[in-house]
Amino acid sequence: MFKQRFHELLQQDNNEGIIDLLHDYRSSHPLTAAETGWVYWNLSDSYAMMREVEALWSNHEEFVIWGKAALDPQHLHWFASDATQALTLSLGNHFDTWSDWYLYACEHSSAEAENRGLRFESHRAAAASSLMLQRLPLLDIALNNIRQLLAEDPSWGNAKFAEMEFYSLMLERHRLHNDETAIDAMTQKIELLLEDPATYQAFAGKCEPAEDLLGSLKHFEQSRATSQSFLISLNNLGCSLNKVGRYRASAKLFQRSLGRGAILNDYCGAKYLSSMWRVNGDGQAVIGAMQQLEKSSGRAFKREVLREHAPELINLL
Repeated sequence: MFKQRFHELLQQDNNEGIIDLLHDYRSSHPLTAAETGWVYWNLSDSYAMMREVEALWSNHEEFVIWGKAALDPQHLHWFASDATQALTLSLGNHFDTWSDWYLYACEHSSAEAENRGLRFESHRAAAASSLMLQRLPLLDIALNNIRQLLAEDPSWGNAKFAEMEFYSLMLERHRLHNDETAIDAMTQKIELLLEDPATYQAFAGKCEPAEDLLGSLKHFEQSRATSQSFLISLNNLGCSLNKVGRYRASAKLFQRSLGRGAILNDYCGAKYLSSMWRVNGDGQAVIGAMQQLEKSSGRAFKREVLREHAPELINLL
């Protein structure tokens, strides 16, 4: 009953309801360590989604203090596993502290197959938030940690997903350094990866209904060997390629994703239309593509989305 209600509130984006539900759940009976950590994580996530910085700070600081004392070493990355939480904390000038928490987890956590998914999400969160904030030393630490993780076991079921996400982060890292040669080399790697039949075989798993609760330890170890995860990575790469100015490669990836049934969110849609426009300047083709995106998603494109993410199109559309 509780699990069902939690999923319903998630579907409704009802963060206030989730917070009330979690407080009721925590006060209703004794919790295991896994349940306690899950409550802390989701309280932080809801506060982050609402941009309630100080409530997030208070809860997450408590989460870390509790986690350092109560969690097994292999689970320490739990409290540094989400970029939205990290970036929301940065709004209150708490990112340096979040960075310290991440580095603490890196130093004290054990590296095991059983926590590889959790460690990857933590490193990815550190890299993604560092990119946004241009914290280059932490960015390179996180990227190097992902590189080492990928070398642990090439047969890991989520290896291709993690590799594609790593390439997306590396593209944007090279952009910060204005390294056009490295961007070209990475773009070639991506093209070769997507020409390899093994890449598609790695995402041949079925998309099963999610049974693990968001933010739970099992959730971080879920399989990414699915077509849905492949579409996520294709879209992330498409966005990154647009941001680094490789528009033809970007448009090609988005078209590959759309051909496989993807429904682009507003941000990815804006980047796709931007790449199309940058490639050939065909306004009618861009308008037609936008209409297709609106049809597949069932919603109209908002001008403020284009103004923020594809300002070159605002007068065209």
